[in-house]
Amino acid sequence: MYSRRETTLPAIVCVLVLAGVAGVFAKTPTTHRSRMQEPQPQQPQVHTIPDGQRVEKFRGVVTKREGDWFTMGPTTGGAQTTVLLTPSTEVSSHKRGVFRGSKQYEQTHILRGLRLEVDGVGNADGAIVAQKIRFDEQDLRTAQALKSTVDPMEAEMREKLKQQQQQNGGRGGRGGRG
Repeated sequence: MYSRRETTLPAIVCVLVLAGVAGVFAKTPTTHRSRMQEPQPQQPQVHTIPDGQRVEKFRGVVTKREGDWFTMGPTTGGAQTTVLLTPSTEVSSHKRGVFRGSKQYEQTHILRGLRLEVDGVGNADGAIVAQKIRFDEQDLRTAQALKSTVDPMEAEMREKLKQQQQQNGGRGGRGGRG
């Protein structure tokens, strides 16, 4: 059997907790500023490199790839860094052992999803001007597989979204009621 003391203490704690919760919910916002607002979409964080600063073994994953530049971020997520490619940028795989050197690649092998390592120098815009880029060949194969499956799905989703927007645009407003 439980003593009166063992049952009274949990009951008192429960009442105090409920009273505290009720007090929080009883307070209603009285001004426009104190009301809950919809969260604003956050801009991606950007990691800038000071002009002229030497960067070595800057590691991350390519998140966006365009012509002569790409953005990369840490594998755990976080601030994005812009990396600029020049005609003199060397792209290669990591060395594997004493007898097997690194393999040279074209800049077109830098794909979204590729884990890589960059050596370069910061420029006035806060980006890294890449001198050397290295990656593991297995990571390249993984990024290629990702590209071959995700890119077609993204293109299909964009087309469906475009069609849906065109269909909704012809109805003359929201909700479809007239």
